[in-house]
Amino acid sequence: MFSSQQKGSASSTIYTAQKSPEEYASELQKAVIKGFKERAGELTRELLKTVAPLDIVNREIIPALNVVGDGFEKKTVYLPQLLIAAEAAKHACEQIKSHLCAADAPAEQKAPFVIATVHGDIQTPVFMNVGTCAAIKGGVNTMELREIDCQVELSNTYHLHLRP
Repeated sequence: MFSSQQKGSASSTIYTAQKSPEEYASELQKAVIKGFKERAGELTRELLKTVAPLDIVNREIIPALNVVGDGFEKKTVYLPQLLIAAEAAKHACEQIKSHLCAADAPAEQKAPFVIATVHGDIQTPVFMNVGTCAAIKGGVNTMELREIDCQVELSNTYHLHLRP
Protein backbone atom coordinates (compact mmCIF):
# COMPACT_ATOMS: atom_id res chain seq x y z
CA MET A 1 0.00 0.00 0.00
CA PHE A 2 2.82 2.42 0.82
CA SER A 3 6.20 2.53 -0.90
CA SER A 4 9.20 4.52 0.17
CA GLN A 5 11.21 6.71 -2.16
CA GLN A 6 14.54 8.29 -1.30
CA LYS A 7 14.71 11.98 -2.12
CA GLY A 8 18.04 13.75 -1.76
CA SER A 9 19.70 12.78 1.50
CA ALA A 10 19.53 9.32 3.06
CA SER A 11 17.46 10.63 5.97
CA SER A 12 14.53 12.00 3.95
CA THR A 13 12.15 9.19 3.03
CA ILE A 14 8.79 9.99 1.49
CA TYR A 15 5.99 7.46 1.75
CA THR A 16 3.47 7.40 -1.07
CA ALA A 17 0.38 5.31 -1.54
CA GLN A 18 0.67 2.65 -4.20
CA LYS A 19 -2.98 3.08 -5.15
CA SER A 20 -3.86 5.52 -7.85
CA PRO A 21 -6.59 8.09 -6.99
CA GLU A 22 -9.12 6.16 -9.10
CA GLU A 23 -8.78 3.09 -6.86
CA TYR A 24 -10.10 4.74 -3.70
CA ALA A 25 -13.78 4.08 -3.14
CA SER A 26 -14.34 7.67 -2.00
CA GLU A 27 -12.56 10.84 -1.02
CA LEU A 28 -13.30 10.18 2.67
CA GLN A 29 -11.72 6.74 2.47
CA LYS A 30 -8.69 8.27 0.76
CA ALA A 31 -8.40 10.91 3.50
CA VAL A 32 -8.58 8.28 6.26
CA ILE A 33 -6.14 5.91 4.55
CA LYS A 34 -3.62 8.68 3.95
CA GLY A 35 -4.18 10.12 7.44
CA PHE A 36 -5.48 13.54 6.38
CA LYS A 37 -7.26 14.36 9.63
CA GLU A 38 -8.68 17.79 8.74
CA ARG A 39 -9.74 16.65 5.28
CA ALA A 40 -11.50 13.62 6.79
CA GLY A 41 -13.39 15.96 9.13
CA GLU A 42 -14.42 18.28 6.29
CA LEU A 43 -15.61 15.42 4.09
CA THR A 44 -17.53 13.88 6.98
CA ARG A 45 -19.32 17.19 7.68
CA GLU A 46 -20.27 17.40 4.00
CA LEU A 47 -21.50 13.80 3.90
CA LEU A 48 -23.61 14.32 7.03
CA LYS A 49 -25.80 16.69 5.02
CA THR A 50 -26.96 13.86 2.76
CA VAL A 51 -25.91 10.51 4.28
CA ALA A 52 -26.98 8.85 7.53
CA PRO A 53 -24.23 8.83 10.19
CA LEU A 54 -24.21 5.05 10.54
CA ASP A 55 -23.83 4.69 6.76
CA ILE A 56 -20.77 6.94 6.86
CA VAL A 57 -19.22 4.76 9.53
CA ASN A 58 -20.11 1.45 7.85
CA ARG A 59 -19.46 2.40 4.22
CA GLU A 60 -16.60 4.87 4.53
CA ILE A 61 -14.63 4.83 7.78
CA ILE A 62 -14.57 1.10 8.59
CA PRO A 63 -13.59 0.01 5.04
CA ALA A 64 -10.79 2.60 5.04
CA LEU A 65 -9.48 1.29 8.36
CA ASN A 66 -9.72 -2.25 6.99
CA VAL A 67 -7.47 -1.26 4.08
CA VAL A 68 -4.90 0.18 6.48
CA GLY A 69 -5.20 -2.81 8.83
CA ASP A 70 -4.71 -5.25 5.95
CA GLY A 71 -1.63 -3.32 4.88
CA PHE A 72 -0.30 -3.48 8.43
CA GLU A 73 -0.83 -7.26 8.54
CA LYS A 74 0.96 -7.63 5.18
CA LYS A 75 3.77 -5.40 6.50
CA THR A 76 3.25 -2.82 3.75
CA VAL A 77 1.96 -0.25 6.24
CA TYR A 78 3.95 0.61 9.33
CA LEU A 79 2.74 1.53 12.80
CA PRO A 80 3.05 5.32 12.31
CA GLN A 81 0.81 5.19 9.21
CA LEU A 82 -1.66 2.99 11.08
CA LEU A 83 -1.82 5.48 13.95
CA ILE A 84 -2.16 8.46 11.60
CA ALA A 85 -5.05 6.75 9.79
CA ALA A 86 -6.66 5.98 13.16
CA GLU A 87 -6.40 9.67 14.11
CA ALA A 88 -8.07 10.67 10.84
CA ALA A 89 -10.86 8.15 11.46
CA LYS A 90 -11.23 9.43 15.03
CA HIS A 91 -11.57 12.99 13.77
CA ALA A 92 -14.25 11.88 11.29
CA CYS A 93 -16.11 10.07 14.10
CA GLU A 94 -15.90 13.18 16.28
CA GLN A 95 -17.70 15.09 13.52
CA ILE A 96 -20.42 12.43 13.51
CA LYS A 97 -20.67 12.57 17.30
CA SER A 98 -21.01 16.35 17.35
CA HIS A 99 -23.64 16.11 14.61
CA LEU A 100 -25.63 13.55 16.60
CA CYS A 101 -25.40 15.61 19.78
CA ALA A 102 -26.42 18.85 18.06
CA ALA A 103 -29.71 20.32 19.28
CA ASP A 104 -31.06 20.58 15.74
CA ALA A 105 -30.28 16.95 14.79
CA PRO A 106 -33.34 14.93 13.70
CA ALA A 107 -34.86 12.76 16.43
CA GLU A 108 -34.23 9.52 14.50
CA GLN A 109 -30.51 10.33 14.46
CA LYS A 110 -30.47 10.75 18.24
CA ALA A 111 -31.45 7.11 18.68
CA PRO A 112 -29.67 5.11 21.38
CA PHE A 113 -26.27 3.64 20.60
CA VAL A 114 -25.45 -0.02 21.02
CA ILE A 115 -22.06 -0.82 22.51
CA ALA A 116 -20.96 -4.22 21.23
CA THR A 117 -18.76 -6.22 23.61
CA VAL A 118 -17.56 -9.81 23.64
CA HIS A 119 -20.05 -10.45 26.45
CA GLY A 120 -23.02 -9.05 24.54
CA ASP A 121 -24.53 -5.75 23.46
CA ILE A 122 -25.18 -2.85 25.83
CA GLN A 123 -28.10 -0.61 24.93
CA THR A 124 -27.69 3.09 25.71
CA PRO A 125 -28.67 5.14 27.56
CA VAL A 126 -27.86 2.67 30.29
CA PHE A 127 -28.26 2.41 34.05
CA MET A 128 -24.85 1.52 35.50
CA ASN A 129 -24.82 0.44 39.09
CA VAL A 130 -21.65 0.74 41.17
CA GLY A 131 -20.32 -2.08 43.31
CA THR A 132 -17.67 -1.58 45.99
CA CYS A 133 -16.29 -4.07 48.48
CA ALA A 134 -18.15 -6.81 46.59
CA ALA A 135 -21.46 -5.17 47.50
CA ILE A 136 -23.99 -3.24 45.43
CA LYS A 137 -24.55 0.22 46.84
CA GLY A 138 -27.63 2.38 46.57
CA GLY A 139 -30.29 0.27 48.21
CA VAL A 140 -31.07 -2.05 45.28
CA ASN A 141 -30.82 -5.79 45.48
CA THR A 142 -30.05 -8.34 42.79
CA MET A 143 -33.72 -8.97 41.97
CA GLU A 144 -34.37 -5.26 41.48
CA LEU A 145 -31.36 -5.01 39.17
CA ARG A 146 -32.81 -7.84 37.06
CA GLU A 147 -36.22 -6.13 36.98
CA ILE A 148 -34.79 -2.87 35.66
CA ASP A 149 -32.60 -4.82 33.20
CA CYS A 150 -29.27 -3.57 34.52
CA GLN A 151 -26.73 -4.44 31.81
CA VAL A 152 -23.50 -3.12 33.34
CA GLU A 153 -22.06 -2.88 36.82
CA LEU A 154 -19.02 -0.79 37.57
CA SER A 155 -16.97 -2.53 40.21
CA ASN A 156 -14.12 -1.32 42.33
CA THR A 157 -11.99 -4.43 42.79
CA TYR A 158 -9.24 -2.70 44.76
CA HIS A 159 -11.00 -3.58 48.01
CA LEU A 160 -11.18 -7.23 46.97
CA HIS A 161 -7.41 -7.16 46.54
CA LEU A 162 -6.98 -5.82 50.08
CA ARG A 163 -9.55 -8.13 51.68
CA PRO A 164 -10.25 -11.13 49.43
